[in-house]
Amino acid sequence: MGALDYTDRQMLQGLFPSWGPVIRCPHMSYTESYECDVCGNKKGERDLWWLSFADCIPGSSPDDTIPVIKFSRFDVSHSHDKTVKHLCGAQCAATLMNRWMSDQHEDPDQHCAR
Repeated sequence: MGALDYTDRQMLQGLFPSWGPVIRCPHMSYTESYECDVCGNKKGERDLWWLSFADCIPGSSPDDTIPVIKFSRFDVSHSHDKTVKHLCGAQCAATLMNRWMSDQHEDPDQHCAR
């Protein structure tokens, strides 16, 4: 791996602001680890993981919003979002969805935060 160019340094600085300035180092590398937000399992290299996103859709009136939950296969470019939940499989995805649905049932008039 060669020296990082300016764009690489900017990207790393955005992902890891607590690192301070990213310096040039010809052998610089880092390892990311992910943990299931439901059961705490650690992600391996070949594991098939999922991501979950909370989102909003328009309601029946212009001021109305409806919360929704979305699932997608794991993608490293989306895994850094602070609002994303990391899930190790279908059972944990179902558990998260059940928790989300219970929260919605407790407050059926809930709208998305603005």
